[in-house]
Amino acid sequence: MISPSASIIRKVYENFAKGDIPLVIEAFAPSITWHVPGQSPISGDYRDRDEIVGFFKHTLALCGGIFAIEVHHVLSEENVVVALVTVKAERNGLHGI
Repeated sequence: MISPSASIIRKVYENFAKGDIPLVIEAFAPSITWHVPGQSPISGDYRDRDEIVGFFKHTLALCGGIFAIEVHHVLSEENVVVALVTVKAERNGLHGI
């Protein structure tokens, strides 16, 4: 049986794939912090829903809209959910995974 938390996260990814960002953001707590590791142009901490919307817009602008997420597994236990995904994007004609 899929946990309620895993179902919520799967739905968030489905909504993102459809481009329904308002529904994606609705699933996030107002006090969310979204951390992107590394030293890329999108790395950093985004500390509320508005900053995360800005992050999504900036990410899509950098890749010219060529962006996809493939969800492989969503694992959950109690209040922890882990999504194993492959993100594919293109920037300046270069493909990245």
